[in-house]
Amino acid sequence: MKKLFCSIILAATMVATPLTSFATDANMQDGNIDSINEIEIATTNEVFDSSNVLKELGEIKYDKKIIMDGKSYNLYPEFVDIEGAVENAAEKCKTVLDRMKAECNLGQFNKETATQYQSEYTNFFAKALDGDYGEISDDFIGELCALREFFDIYENTEDNRSLIMIINGVNSAINTSTKNRYFDELLVQMPYDFAEGMRVQGDEQMTYSGNSSFSISKGVEYAKTYAINPNITKYSTCAKGDCTNFASQIKFAGGVPKYKTYGDTDAWNYKVTINSQYPTLAYSARWCNARSFVNFFGYKAIYSAKNYSNKYTTFIKFAENISKGDFIAYDTGGDKSWEHVGFVTAIKNSNGVRESIPYHGSNYKNFKIAQHTSFYHLWVDDDNNHWEELPDAHEKLILARVN
Repeated sequence: MKKLFCSIILAATMVATPLTSFATDANMQDGNIDSINEIEIATTNEVFDSSNVLKELGEIKYDKKIIMDGKSYNLYPEFVDIEGAVENAAEKCKTVLDRMKAECNLGQFNKETATQYQSEYTNFFAKALDGDYGEISDDFIGELCALREFFDIYENTEDNRSLIMIINGVNSAINTSTKNRYFDELLVQMPYDFAEGMRVQGDEQMTYSGNSSFSISKGVEYAKTYAINPNITKYSTCAKGDCTNFASQIKFAGGVPKYKTYGDTDAWNYKVTINSQYPTLAYSARWCNARSFVNFFGYKAIYSAKNYSNKYTTFIKFAENISKGDFIAYDTGGDKSWEHVGFVTAIKNSNGVRESIPYHGSNYKNFKIAQHTSFYHLWVDDDNNHWEELPDAHEKLILARVN
């Protein structure tokens, strides 16, 4: 039996990427940006439907929403009492935090050091999985899961401050072309329902036109080659988590052209500088951050636990609709921020059969994933994959098939 696993495969995206400037596809600009009106920021007091784990850490609500052209969109949910939530996390996750303090040379976990712990979380989690800290118990894994969900909400307070700054930028430049840059940024950093709402115009879904150049066969070949051993001769790996960097590399290897409007590190783009031995990589958030990547390319479909009779049906329906060449993502806490991206290289085994795997009284259709952080190329039913265990660890799980 596999151990209950709280998204070790996604730890890449636990570290918040700074909100920086990016550009959308010209089609999206033509459809939305040039016609936008001033955005109203309003206070709300809506309760966030959080997991039971998060309920134990503190009350979570939406504090702010935006109103644009008569439609309202919440910003990210936040802890009402963030200091109290930190104290509760310190108590609930004490064993893990004590071990992190020792292994990562950190100070005592508190409100002032929580961001430092979050920054170290991905690598700590990966090392724990690899056995660097010896045998880990189910209780230890449970604490890791709880801590992960804590960080997912904890970071939202700062992200919302940044979003408000971006919105104020849009409003201050409403009658100038500069508003386009601010609105571009808003599209990829807001909760994903906003990006999709802006992306869809009538029956038309506007996405990056360059994405149509993607060759599945070329993408699969690249993914197979570099899933376990990164392409360090051309790219740097992202120290705090490499999943989306790898997904972008697959897109690029498959023929999707880089997209940049405002500079080399804007939009969906990377720039390599060669030093004496190794390349250094300057990349946009859309290139290396799951939230920005998925919001930029959009998704084909999402699968939410609240739409099915039980949490396992979510994964069964997701797996049933997977195709070779799909990019896949998930949001474990349901706060509408994507956290991890992988890539599907196969859905049929060497005999050309789509295998059905027993799963909680039913079956799911097997598929093979190439990804980074953790670095592997494995079928879902492999003991070291763990995608099918996401519903066990995260009751508010949302899965996506990405364009």
